[in-house]
Amino acid sequence: MKRIIIASSLLLALVSPVKSEPGEKGDKWVAGFVEYYDIDDDKPEPLGFYDDGTGFGAEFGERFTQEWALRLEFSYLNIDAFPGLATKDEDGYRIGIDALYFLPDDMAYIFGGLKSEVLQDTYKLANFGIGRHWVINQDWRLLTEATFYQDLDQSQRDYGLKVGLVYVFGNASPTVVNDNDNDGVVNSLDQCPNTAPGNLVDNRGCDKDLDRDGVVNDKDDCPGTAITEKVDKNGCSLFTEQQVSVNLEVLFAMNSAVINNPEDRQFLQFAEFMQRYSTTGCIIEGHASAPGNSADNMLLSQQRADAVRALLINRYNIDAQRITSQGLGESQLLDTRNTAKAHKVNRRITAKVFASKRSTITKE
Repeated sequence: MKRIIIASSLLLALVSPVKSEPGEKGDKWVAGFVEYYDIDDDKPEPLGFYDDGTGFGAEFGERFTQEWALRLEFSYLNIDAFPGLATKDEDGYRIGIDALYFLPDDMAYIFGGLKSEVLQDTYKLANFGIGRHWVINQDWRLLTEATFYQDLDQSQRDYGLKVGLVYVFGNASPTVVNDNDNDGVVNSLDQCPNTAPGNLVDNRGCDKDLDRDGVVNDKDDCPGTAITEKVDKNGCSLFTEQQVSVNLEVLFAMNSAVINNPEDRQFLQFAEFMQRYSTTGCIIEGHASAPGNSADNMLLSQQRADAVRALLINRYNIDAQRITSQGLGESQLLDTRNTAKAHKVNRRITAKVFASKRSTITKE
């Protein structure tokens, strides 16, 4: 529903009869926006636990001719976890640059660019799309935009819809300067005239630290690390390992190991996850609440874990050799209070997947 509402709003904006006025060479703008972000469900590899999400951010742009402009964009993202997986939502950001080409009378603009996206891993993206600045008055515009993102290292594709508010200022032809790449070295002395703004350069105007990881080029054993990643003294990324577990909400009758919701979509989603990553295995753990005899609780939790294992094998076609089951009784209570709510929380089935994801450590 969220996707339909945002897409409908964008479509209405693109066909709106509001009259726009073309911008001029020298116009600059700043904008704030919110966005809907539809992320590839294979992301991140190899576990694929991201769904869609939302974001907000800002951009700065300038028109160098009547038709052409450049902009810098930053967006903070909050991505939902894939339904059924015991993973929390992921916060991250996207930053990059776009070239914009304005059609006659600014009826719309098309754009393309490069982005760096950080969601645990760092993704290098190429993007293109279409948008429009709708005139509100002399200084203010309404921004609407649709974007397609292609991962440069993998086959993943994301999509975004954006709405925002633009403030326009400037309207002056750019001044000719003697340091075209803004690296602090004048053109006549600059032997590397196209260094990126903000890069650390030597007195010849050439990059001392191309990947901006804090380790100069002649000591960097891993050139090309992302600026957001922590590195060691040799300039190589630091990694951490993360294990995956999934809580399955299985309904049992009182003191029974009969599953009351065998058709629940969570089982199909878990089976698809296991089929996608065919080298993984898992253990189904049964947990009981505290009331009752501990020996009986241990037996019942084992029977329930066995029932879930059998369901995944017989109905959802997961190889039996990839799944084991274990009853843990009341040995791992999540809530030790003697309340109905605590007992409900403690009665659970957990699927622990024998897979780990190697992730880079990002800077704080």
